Amino acid sequence: MKKHYIFDLDGTLITSGEFIAKGVYNFFDSRGISYPPDVVKIIMPMGYPGFARYAISLGAKGEVDELVEGLCQDFKYYYANEIKLKPFAKEYLEKIKSEGVHCHVLTGSPHELVDVCLKNNGVWDIFENVWSVDDFGMMKSNPELYKKVADTLGVTLDDILFFDDNLGVVKTCRDIGLEIVAVYDVTTEDYKDEIKATADKYIKSFEELL
Repeated sequence: MKKHYIFDLDGTLITSGEFIAKGVYNFFDSRGISYPPDVVKIIMPMGYPGFARYAISLGAKGEVDELVEGLCQDFKYYYANEIKLKPFAKEYLEKIKSEGVHCHVLTGSPHELVDVCLKNNGVWDIFENVWSVDDFGMMKSNPELYKKVADTLGVTLDDILFFDDNLGVVKTCRDIGLEIVAVYDVTTEDYKDEIKATADKYIKSFEELL
C-alpha cells in the first residue's frame, strides 16, 4: 500500500461532467464563439485559467482573471448544492483513511468550487491537502506538477498512488512512473479502451476497491 493517495475531483470523485459541459457550451454560445465538438474533453485537464486562455485563443474577450471569475460564478451553485460523489467514493475514502493512508485532492478546478463541493458531500475532513492546479501554477498535463506535489509532501513519486479519469493525465503519469488508477467517467467513454490499456489499474466503480 502506498503512503499517499491523491485524487482528481471532476470525473473521478464526483460526477460533474453534465454541469461542466452545460457551462462550457453556454460560455461559448452566449458569446457567439465557434468551438470544436470535443471542446469539453480539451478543456477538462486545463484548469480554469487554462480554459480562460484557451477561450481567448478562440476569440473570447476579456482578461484571464475576469473570465475565470465569471466561470466560477456560473458553476458555484452546482458545486455547492447539486454535484454529488460517485457511488461508493465516500465509503472507499473512509476505508483507506481508517487504514492509515494519507488522502489528498489535486484538481484542475479552483478552490471556490472544490472546497464547497467536498464540504457539501461530507468528505472535506478526510483530506490532509486539497490542491487546485492554481496553487502550483501548472496544468495537469505538465509532468513537473506531480514532482512538485511529491516534493511538497516530502516523498517520492513511488510513495504516491494517483486517481484520475482523463486520458492525458493517465499518459503523463505513466510517462513519469507515477502509479495511476483510472476511474471510468461518462465524459471519457470514447477513450475508455485506451485509458484502460494505459493505466496501472482501471475501475468502473469504487465499489471494486472495497
